[in-house]
Amino acid sequence: MPARDEDRKLLAWGVVAANAVLGALAAPMVLGRVYVQHDLGNYTLIARTFMRRSLERGDSMLWWPELDGGLYLHGLGQLGLYHPLRTLSYWAIPLPWSFHLELLLSYPLMLIGGYWLLRRWRLSASAALFGSMGFAFSGFNLLHFGHTNVVAVAAHIPWLLAMVDVLLRDTDPRRRVAASLGAAVLIASQMLLHFPQVAVMSFQVVGVYWLAVGFATGNLVRSLPLFLAALVLGCAMGAVQLVPSWDHLQYTPRIEASVAYRSMYSLAPDDLVQLVSPYLFAERFYQSPGAGGNTHELGSYAGAGCLALLVWLAARFRGLGERRRIVVGLLLVAWAGLDLSLGPHGLLYSIQVQIPLVGLFRAPARNILIVHLVLAGLAALAFDELSARQQRGERGSARGLWILTVPTLVAVAAAAVATAGFTRWNAQLAAPAWVWAGPLLAASAGVLVFAAARGRRWALPALMAFVAADQGFYGLSYAVEEPPVSYEEYRRRPAPLPPPDPRYRIHGGTTRFEEHTPNIFALWGYRLINSYSGASARTYLDYRNAKPLRIAGVSWIYRNDREERTVQYLSDPLPRARLVGRVVVTSDPMSALESIDVATTAVVEERLGLEPGVPGRAVLVEDRPGLISVETSAPSRQLLIVSERNLGGWVARVDGVPARVVRVYGDFLGCVVESGQHQVTFDLDPPSLRLGRNISLAALFAAISLYTILFARLRRRPAPVTPAGAGAPGAP
Repeated sequence: MPARDEDRKLLAWGVVAANAVLGALAAPMVLGRVYVQHDLGNYTLIARTFMRRSLERGDSMLWWPELDGGLYLHGLGQLGLYHPLRTLSYWAIPLPWSFHLELLLSYPLMLIGGYWLLRRWRLSASAALFGSMGFAFSGFNLLHFGHTNVVAVAAHIPWLLAMVDVLLRDTDPRRRVAASLGAAVLIASQMLLHFPQVAVMSFQVVGVYWLAVGFATGNLVRSLPLFLAALVLGCAMGAVQLVPSWDHLQYTPRIEASVAYRSMYSLAPDDLVQLVSPYLFAERFYQSPGAGGNTHELGSYAGAGCLALLVWLAARFRGLGERRRIVVGLLLVAWAGLDLSLGPHGLLYSIQVQIPLVGLFRAPARNILIVHLVLAGLAALAFDELSARQQRGERGSARGLWILTVPTLVAVAAAAVATAGFTRWNAQLAAPAWVWAGPLLAASAGVLVFAAARGRRWALPALMAFVAADQGFYGLSYAVEEPPVSYEEYRRRPAPLPPPDPRYRIHGGTTRFEEHTPNIFALWGYRLINSYSGASARTYLDYRNAKPLRIAGVSWIYRNDREERTVQYLSDPLPRARLVGRVVVTSDPMSALESIDVATTAVVEERLGLEPGVPGRAVLVEDRPGLISVETSAPSRQLLIVSERNLGGWVARVDGVPARVVRVYGDFLGCVVESGQHQVTFDLDPPSLRLGRNISLAALFAAISLYTILFARLRRRPAPVTPAGAGAPGAP
């Protein structure tokens, strides 16, 4: 069979295998169910419901009043509010289908981007698809299925690498300019989707790729202006998200987090056994004594097929020709990613943690993304080599392929040590069948690669199917550990709960992820004083105590810390808007509460010149996200208190005239009003958002102008002829 026909056949097998994984991923959605695993049910779907509701009502999406006494949702960056495709999809497509689209879209985009990149390496079509499957369905990407922004930002990486490859190696200046523009748009998209840790990883990978290929081709200096233009303009276009998020970070404990906190979710050295035995531990990862963890952060399996191909590539190293430099470079990048994922157990993390901004990230284990990306590329190279050898009729020596048994032997040794009673692992081991699944997977992959190296035509299609099944099962089995449910069932409020009362808040109890507590109450129409979110702002009051709960207007607590979950009613919660004539000045509001009557006295940071008297009347006129309007009637100069979180950015107006916003009890909004009747409004208008928006608009204008001028100049020039055989790194 001609080589092209054989490759098309293999490509068809790959398309079927990839679609099988995507189909399995989409199956619950087709059946009318939604994924609620971990953060999807605890946070993301609830936030997207708020987003859709706000779009329908014309409300601001910047501020989420139902959670945490008020949550600066845009500052958290988990909504992607200013990403045009994200907002457009939730405006045009009703829930839950817009949610399904968000969950699914990243994976085919990764497949297409990875395929294009690997084709530029002059790999066969089937090898390019194989490598893109290895990355798209890697343990990192499928286990982080519940972190939609993580996967969405990661999906940009192969596209960015392909754009940089065009920028470096293409002979047509128009295509190089188009690649620079594409890279700028992709970087802006990453910034607007906002998961900066993964974005920084992508910058690291792209930077290394640009340096390596630039030096190899001699085009480093030539590409520098367009490369820097893409980087600067892309980041600047994302300023509408970056600047507010940096501003919000100042209100959270993250800005002062210790190194110990930032190194949470680091892979333990024992976790390296996952590379050959993904199911050895009951939770799929090894939990170091005293350390927390979960599977989606600490799972690091890259697939038995990718590992077997890497071993075969190592055995064939001398015969790889020019590709040897590529393999060495990729292995160095993989080592750096693996070392960083070990956190304090590695060598590089102590350096990274000292770098401004970058050093603030926690969960070093997420650097395993870099390892999985590199392993997918190496597996694609190995697959291409195997396919080419088959086409040439070459058959590897059986004796020379003994190295393929190494992963199996390591997996057998790990399983034997575990079942022999290795003390450190005893309490965390999975059932024996799962412990021995690792050797079985490693042996199966080794046999398939051995057969392919020996010229068996069936082996490469079988390897395609094996990799899809192996990696797909590893990731998707975790995604359905918490079974998908219908959207109607998910939204249904339990009958025993009291109906929501917009005048008061509730406390949702302790955060129990398996029960979607407490955020799920927001979906049911309640306002909470607590929440689970990625980076909640610091609080000055302790809402486990009666007086802070009363100040926040909490009418009841959901006691899920007891065997019989009950509603505990609180007496005399204070109204959402009220007036007081007395204040205590201190920077420690919690300690001041012990000696005051919170119904008549507020705690502030500076003197306000109030006039003692009978508290006046405050009536809520409008209470929408980011916009609160109150009518006041006071016999003297008094302080208006609104139990909404004060995280900066609020603008107060009294009868249309700007007034100073006062921080009350450390956590809430306040404003001084004079005697008589007044209309007071609090409007969320953060200066950081205005600054970020202006930078983004200026960058967008600059990008349009720059690239329009460049294209106009290049249009007058004849297009150069691309030399036959021009290819990418590793091209023969």
